[in-house]
Amino acid sequence: MVTQWRLKEFLDKTASREPTPGGGSIAALVGALSAALSGMVCHYTVGKKKFKKVEPKVKELLSQAESLRAKLSDLIQADIDAYEQVSQAYKMPKDTEEEKRARQMAILQALKSAINVPMEVAKSSFDLIKLSWELVKVGNPQLIGDVGCAAALAVASFESASLLIEYNLNLINDDELRREISPMIDKFSKECREIYGEIAEVIRKCLRSSS
Repeated sequence: MVTQWRLKEFLDKTASREPTPGGGSIAALVGALSAALSGMVCHYTVGKKKFKKVEPKVKELLSQAESLRAKLSDLIQADIDAYEQVSQAYKMPKDTEEEKRARQMAILQALKSAINVPMEVAKSSFDLIKLSWELVKVGNPQLIGDVGCAAALAVASFESASLLIEYNLNLINDDELRREISPMIDKFSKECREIYGEIAEVIRKCLRSSS
């Protein structure tokens, strides 16, 4: 399992001439890092007397962050598994017309399954962006820079996943599926950037007023 690799091994594998881990796994990893940072901020808020009023809310955010971190961690491996299915489909024989049809159907099915991974990464990352916005309001202000980092990572994860969704849609060449998915991605991408802009503005104001 990729999640059991040491950091150096993960980076070396990613940089090597091997197809996995690829963009989908990296997008999931970046999202998981965002969730981990958000969890850290929650832990430094819960249990402190001066944050007692917001503690129930922060505990709720902590639970969400931990759940999203677990999900995104699983998606790192899921993307590798999805790529393997696509790769196996492309290796199917194509000597006869029947084999060609079977191969084409297998490729199409594998690509449609593979698009589910970046879709889940995008959904989870969007949830993390909204979580960061809540943490700006109730988290320990001494870690507001970490909240900003978590938000920026969530945006990077979302945007990476959304690009991979579009890439897979091009491979599938299914107009109906594109009409269903592309407008939704555009909508959430716009909202994602707006939320991050608000987060960044609030954090910069806080940092500059305290300097």
